[in-house]
Amino acid sequence: METLVIGIGGNAISRPYSEWVLSRGAGMERVAMGIAEASKGRRLIVTHGNGPQVGEELERNERASSQIPELPLYQLNAETQAVIGTLLEKWLLKGLERLRINKGACTMLTHVAVSGNDSGFSHPTKPIGPFMSAKELAAERKFGKFNYIHNKRGYRKVVASPRPVSILEYREIFELSKHNIVIACGGGGIPVIRDGRSYRGADAVIDKDRTTSLLAGQVGAKRMVLLTDTDYVYMDYESKTNALRSVRTRKLKRILSRFEDGSIRPKLEACIDFIENGGREAYIGNIFHLKDILAGRSGTKIMG
Repeated sequence: METLVIGIGGNAISRPYSEWVLSRGAGMERVAMGIAEASKGRRLIVTHGNGPQVGEELERNERASSQIPELPLYQLNAETQAVIGTLLEKWLLKGLERLRINKGACTMLTHVAVSGNDSGFSHPTKPIGPFMSAKELAAERKFGKFNYIHNKRGYRKVVASPRPVSILEYREIFELSKHNIVIACGGGGIPVIRDGRSYRGADAVIDKDRTTSLLAGQVGAKRMVLLTDTDYVYMDYESKTNALRSVRTRKLKRILSRFEDGSIRPKLEACIDFIENGGREAYIGNIFHLKDILAGRSGTKIMG
């Protein structure tokens, strides 16, 4: 039976995330139906990002710190895993029932080991939270203790983003996928560092696409899909022109520098890693077009 790993981008679900909290969730109901349908005859594992959501939680912690003790960033990763996971699970169960697919859905809180010597700790690069104006940034700096980046959309805080080394629960995830759609590695996983015979939490946010690629390799998947808010990878993202419909890793590595760091490039790098570590095909496409992506009618296909 094929094992398929699907990664949902944090930015792609930021708007549905707000709707979930208000118990509307129309966007994610549609996404969940597509995922449920794709689970027919397959083991299916779903990962998701949390960049916007963990940033919001961090801001809440900062603003409430005079009244309530702040939680460390790795625990906020765990919180958003649970919140997004339980809401996504609800919609998946509805989709499975509607399609009469005899499977369950479950969320696995997932810890991902990183190296304490990773350069990501000394050079924070992972954008989290909402974009801010200059005025909002000034107010944010009263609470924040972070570095910030700036582009034409505004200012955004950045945090450490070490590379994932291993997924602690990958065997349990694979076992659960026999009879369930498993939601795992949310937000790239809860980052931990080996400490003797145990682990300790690390204040960082791991790139979800890198973790998805690592997980796909550890569970032996041959195909991986990264869902985002665009139909294709575009050479010119602003004008949505010159779409890449299929590309081999050899060519992709030659043109990788032409893509903006921190947006689509991590997805492309994750796909290259997946293919070079035993994967057969990787796809990047629209969160609402999963069926067409798997059928080869939409999305960018990446091959060895």
